[in-house]
Amino acid sequence: MTETSARALIEKINRRFKARPFVPHRFFKQSDLQTLSSYFWPGRFRARDLTGDPERLFEVEPGSQVLARCRWQASPASHPTLLLWHGMEGSTSSAYMLATAHKAFQAGFNVVRVNARNCGGTEHLSPGLYHAGLTGDLRAVIDELIRCDGLTRLFVAGFSLGGNRALKLAGEFGDERRQK
Repeated sequence: MTETSARALIEKINRRFKARPFVPHRFFKQSDLQTLSSYFWPGRFRARDLTGDPERLFEVEPGSQVLARCRWQASPASHPTLLLWHGMEGSTSSAYMLATAHKAFQAGFNVVRVNARNCGGTEHLSPGLYHAGLTGDLRAVIDELIRCDGLTRLFVAGFSLGGNRALKLAGEFGDERRQK
């Protein structure tokens, strides 16, 4: 995917959103109710990660690792890669992570779902805890994917707290990554 085709895709998605804007159900006008209802909605309550996606550990700083579950297209370097970061107390097995990963993979992306420190049963991998400002972990994962896997087209999506961290990192990177 070239920069031109990525821009065209973003413009297409933007046109679709403008043509059919999101209107919440009348019982879920408040955003916090939307968040809670999506968690407790039938069929999502007992979501299990049955994907069989291989696990990969990323060393994010000396003595600390994060666990990712990766799904690769054939010849991964020729496909864009989506890194997914969950929200507070979520994990790589959260229903929204699994659904997004599935759709992205079907659309031709490699998908890397990453657990934040101490989430998803990974307490033994890091002595420290995650927090909203911890962008170094995301930066370390991105750097390793570029350096070790030769991936050049990386996209980051985060949910709730994970989105906060992704946006914070984007501000830290500025135009730095785009120019490489």
